Amino acid sequence: MESSELQEIWRRELGLLRPRSFACRVGGSEAVVKRLDLYGKLHGHKGCVNNVHFSPSGDILVSGSDDKDIIFWNWSNKSKILTYYSGHNENVFHAQIMPYTDDRIVVTSAADGQFDLRNQTPIKLLTCSSFSENKQSIRLNSITVDPRNPNLFSTGGFDAYARVYDIRNYHWDVSKGLDQPVNNFCPRHLIGSTNVHITGLAYSNKSELLVSYNDELIYMFQKEMGICTHPKTIQAEALQNLDQPQVYLGHRNSQTVKGVSFFGPCDEYVVSGSDCGHIYIWMKKTGKLLRMMVGDKHIVNSVEPHPFFPFLATSGFDKNIKLWTPMSRRSAPLPKNAKEIMAANKGGREVRARITLSPDVVMHVLTLQRRQALVYREAIPTEADSDSDSTPEEGSPADPTEGNIIHRKDKMQTSKARNGTSEVPQKTSPITPKSSRGSKKIATESDSVTSKLTPGKSSAEKSPKITERRSPKSPNFEKKRLVRQSELEHQVAQLQDELKKTKDQLNSSELLKKKVQLESEEAKKQLKAMEEKLEETECKLVEFSAAEDDRIQQLHQISQERDKAWQAELEALQEQRSNDCAALGSAMNEIQRLKQQLDMVLKSETSHVEDFESEQTELVALKEDMEATLSTVENLKVQINEKEMAEKEEKLTAYETQKELEMANTIIESLRSEGCNLQEYLNSATSKLEESRVRINALEEMVKELQSSVEDDEIESGKPPFEVESVASQSELEQLRAALEAAEAKLQEEQIQTTMKIQSAFEMAEHVKVDAGLRELELESTLQKTKAELFELKARLLSLETQLPGISQINKELKDEMDEAKASQFESEMRLIKATTDVTELKANILDKETQLQSIMEENEQIKSELCKRDSKHQKNYAAAMSDAEKAKSAEHEALMRLEVVNGEAEKISKKATKLSEQLEAAQAVKSEMEIELKRLRVQSDQWRKAAEAAAAVLTPGNNGRIVERTGSLDSDYNSLSGKLISSPFSDELDDDSPKRKNGNMLRKIGGLWKKGSK
Repeated sequence: MESSELQEIWRRELGLLRPRSFACRVGGSEAVVKRLDLYGKLHGHKGCVNNVHFSPSGDILVSGSDDKDIIFWNWSNKSKILTYYSGHNENVFHAQIMPYTDDRIVVTSAADGQFDLRNQTPIKLLTCSSFSENKQSIRLNSITVDPRNPNLFSTGGFDAYARVYDIRNYHWDVSKGLDQPVNNFCPRHLIGSTNVHITGLAYSNKSELLVSYNDELIYMFQKEMGICTHPKTIQAEALQNLDQPQVYLGHRNSQTVKGVSFFGPCDEYVVSGSDCGHIYIWMKKTGKLLRMMVGDKHIVNSVEPHPFFPFLATSGFDKNIKLWTPMSRRSAPLPKNAKEIMAANKGGREVRARITLSPDVVMHVLTLQRRQALVYREAIPTEADSDSDSTPEEGSPADPTEGNIIHRKDKMQTSKARNGTSEVPQKTSPITPKSSRGSKKIATESDSVTSKLTPGKSSAEKSPKITERRSPKSPNFEKKRLVRQSELEHQVAQLQDELKKTKDQLNSSELLKKKVQLESEEAKKQLKAMEEKLEETECKLVEFSAAEDDRIQQLHQISQERDKAWQAELEALQEQRSNDCAALGSAMNEIQRLKQQLDMVLKSETSHVEDFESEQTELVALKEDMEATLSTVENLKVQINEKEMAEKEEKLTAYETQKELEMANTIIESLRSEGCNLQEYLNSATSKLEESRVRINALEEMVKELQSSVEDDEIESGKPPFEVESVASQSELEQLRAALEAAEAKLQEEQIQTTMKIQSAFEMAEHVKVDAGLRELELESTLQKTKAELFELKARLLSLETQLPGISQINKELKDEMDEAKASQFESEMRLIKATTDVTELKANILDKETQLQSIMEENEQIKSELCKRDSKHQKNYAAAMSDAEKAKSAEHEALMRLEVVNGEAEKISKKATKLSEQLEAAQAVKSEMEIELKRLRVQSDQWRKAAEAAAAVLTPGNNGRIVERTGSLDSDYNSLSGKLISSPFSDELDDDSPKRKNGNMLRKIGGLWKKGSK
């Protein structure tokens, strides 16, 4: 995975990225698209699968096929849910589950020009009509629903317009009239075109419409790019102002009906199939090609993305559905031959133009010949002509061809079927009414076409009615003739250019024919080689299967025989063992006696025991190391938990400090409010003091005035009545002054106290802020330290976890060594047993020497030795039998393994045979298609050759200024040709001339040539 995706995952793990944005960024990344790989295949259709579609919930996959069946799939476990017959008359091209219906309403469209809204019961079908006057029905290929507005759905078929319908305007009774679309989408250069049609449609989550055209490109339209409800009424200025849609190119969409879709959680990509068998994925915004995957052996029809996950479902000619998921470990680049494939697709689009004789060329030839005849007619006026001009006959047609030229739809269809590959639209024309004007009756010619083309024979040999009419030439006629000659020369030059073009087209068609023949020969060779390989593989399979059957039978017989022999031997051994058990019982007593002597032998094996103990001590040390590592891991985990708890406590302390800061801020604000109140009180007090000062000043002035008045009165009268009053006023003034001074002192004290309080509050707030900042810094530093320690602990954990498998492997190795030590101990015990047997033999010899006198004891010892020998022999035989049984079992197991291998190889060979048979069938289908294409090309080349010969014959000067008049009638082929001529745009030039200047001779010639070419 790339670094950007790793960064996204890291951000998601840290909680810095939302789950939805993470899904959009990672699910829609280029790395996911470049890792798409095949997940599985769904088998069930009997024809090529034209369409696949996921339900809105993403649990169900719906598919439509050429077998006209609709299948519901459980794609996760690759199984069918439901299969039903669609009811369409032709191939099903699209099937979709309607949204917001709980996966119960299905919409299908087919090549019969109908789409079906299917619920529990079928509903009447609506017919999509063209924008022409005749309102012909259009074959539909695709239908899609707007996810933003489920009432709107778009249909696409066999014209260039994508129609948008509103289901709210849908008339359930079709007999009331045809429903019109609410909007239409089409590229500017394709408006009015009849050579392309739509094969696939898709809506994005932003109501962007994606349209795929047959043998054209893919276009993406914004919602506001619609043209109008009726494209025929749009003006040229409006066409020029239309916005150009986004274009996606590189693929080829010619052979089948192909779908197109958006891909990605936010519709970041555009996906489509191709005739080259590849799946194309483009960037939606830029149109850049991002991925090319091989999705089919022949053609990929449909590519459908999952609504939620980065999965794709594709279908094509292989009669199965392929599922794609991002399973690959490496991002796949574009293939090395991508440019060659895209160039081949582009060349195929350019070469695909059908090789047909253009009606314009035919009409040019006809108009040229007709004007030549009219020039000769003007040059030779006669009395009969003047009489006919002066006295016209009523009811006579202006031209004998006009009354007989009738356009018939069946004739046009037969002529189109003969041309086969023509895509030129055949315009219907009404029956030409007979002219009321009189003109000279011109006889038609009834001779064969070969007589018309032989210039060596004279017209007098064919009919006695041939007359030559000539008159003197006038100067006006000479001028007209020169003008006509210049026009005719220009037209001849144009016709020569067109003939050159037709010859070039013929040459290209012949080259294509040769290429197709070479390809068919190569395909035949490949088919022969494949058939030979198939025969060889079948022969090898038959031989191999026969040899394997014989070998299996032989192995079964051998195993049965061995089983019987082993069973017999086992039964004999069991009988011997039962007999020997009694003898062993008596021998056990003697063995117990010998155990005391074995103790002496055990001392010699103490060295082995000491080695074993040393190994055990090493194991114990390793176990202790393991326990120490585990304890360290547990301690680390405990430390991590403690760190996490410390982080939580630090977070709590930070939260508490934040609360304290908030409280300090509230206290500061309250102190500020109190200071403001105190300032207001001080202001009010100062205002009162100023008022009292003003009053005191006023009183002092009044006292001074009174004193002055008193002094004047005393001087005048010599009476001191106001002295007492002045003394009283002075006392009042002194009291007021004392009160003022006291009030000023109180104000000053209060001001000093308030300023002290405010300063202390500010100092407290600053102190709290400083403390909070320091604590925050300390907490941040501790958090960073804890994060670093956590990261180190995690790294240590990861390293220990990486070391754990190594330690576990060491433990396993130690256990294996323990097992080996146990095995060696068992071997040492066996050696001890052998040593004991040797000791017994030595003791027997000693006893023999000591008890030579006692014969009974000797016989007993002999009997005992014989019993021991028998026991040893029986044990050896039993061990040999067991080893043989184990060998037989191993041989049987090997034989079974070989059988499984052989069966696997047989299955592989059978699969290869089925694949080869499928390839043969596909090659035969390709061969048949190539043969059909060869036949069509041969018919086209023959038609071209005949048309070119006809045009060359028409261009050769034939009559040398003479007019041939013969009696006869036109055949049905001539009527069909004249119908084509009337429907052609050059018919206006023919109608411009007067009836007496029309000559049917050249028309009859071209009719005969056309008849010959059609044969």
